[in-house]
Amino acid sequence: MASPYHAESYAELLDGLRREGDVEYLTYDDLAWGSDFDYKQGYPDERSRWTDLIRSATIDPKKRYLLLQHDTDSGPAQAVAMGRLEQSYDARSSIMTFARWSKTMQASDVERRARETGQDQRENED
Repeated sequence: MASPYHAESYAELLDGLRREGDVEYLTYDDLAWGSDFDYKQGYPDERSRWTDLIRSATIDPKKRYLLLQHDTDSGPAQAVAMGRLEQSYDARSSIMTFARWSKTMQASDVERRARETGQDQRENED
């Protein structure tokens, strides 16, 4: 079982990051995405694209970049609370919502649900 969310501890982390300065928060929208389904090549490709950005001086190699990700396994209320706390520190994060698959569920069911809820927005923007 995952440990419970502790707002006070998370606020201490965000406060420490703010005091140290020179941190830029990233979300998954800031990253160059390749094929999300090719897990064997996904990470090496992402690292290669990030290295290319450093070489091209698109990003500052001396700056610290931080990607925060939260899973909503215990429900969206905690993710919303974390988002509000982050907002007060000018921090950004990505929130991941996972679908539970039943034995009879097919990929087309998930794709249909994503279209119905607008969660396939990234694909439509590209």
